[in-house]
This record gives sequence, structure tokens and C-alpha cells, in this order.
Amino acid sequence: VPVAQTTTLIDAQTYLSYQTENADCLVLHENKEFSGEEEKLWLNICKAMQFSQKMPTRRATIRALLEIQSPKVMIIFGEHLAQTILPQADFPPEKMHTFENIPCVATFSLAHLLLNPLDKGKAWRNLCQALALLS
Repeated sequence: VPVAQTTTLIDAQTYLSYQTENADCLVLHENKEFSGEEEKLWLNICKAMQFSQKMPTRRATIRALLEIQSPKVMIIFGEHLAQTILPQADFPPEKMHTFENIPCVATFSLAHLLLNPLDKGKAWRNLCQALALLS
């Protein structure tokens, strides 16, 4: 994806986001509601990461979200979204990347994890990278 096209997508598309209580972490999902099983998996992830299960939810562009808060780390769920924000990164990236000087951790979408349970270990390793940045 050319850089100019990526910038347009980031500025135009809205995403479902969650913010941790102290605003240190911005969690991005593709702009869709969770299915029942995805919601259950999401609540389990929140519990494992010790995130509040009642994190504020917003639909906004990434730049608008970054104007609202200054996170220490962004967690990006889903290959399409990750490649939109981090076009040079392989998926799932084994190393940390940045977006506007904010460390980013990308991992599989919840739907992918439900269809491919063997990838949950990889996803957990990705999420542990984000937790390490928050401690």
C-alpha cells in the first residue's frame, strides 16, 4: 500500500477502540461489533491483561483517538488494520513497530483466534510485549 494511500485510510476510516483506565494503552479493532464468542474471548483477554472490562469505547479515526489520549502503547487486533497502520510490518510482526512514535503491538483478530486456536499462543506473546511496555 503506497504511503499516501495509507495516510488517507488512517485519516478517513473509523475504528473501534478501547482505552485503559489510566489511558496508557489504546486498543484498536476493526470497525465491527463482536459476535458472542468474540465478546467472550475479548473479556478473557481483558481479564488476563488486568484491563477493566468496562473500558471506554470510541469510534473515531486513529488520529482523532491520538488527539484524545497519548498512549504508551497501541495494541492492534487484525491483519487488515495492522497493515493499514503499519504497512511495512510483516504480520503478525515479531518485533515492535511504531506509529507516530508510539510503540505498536499487532496481533490476530478475535475472529481469527476463534477459527485458529493454535494461534492463541502467538497472540498472547504479542500481548505480553504490550504489557511489558506498560510496566
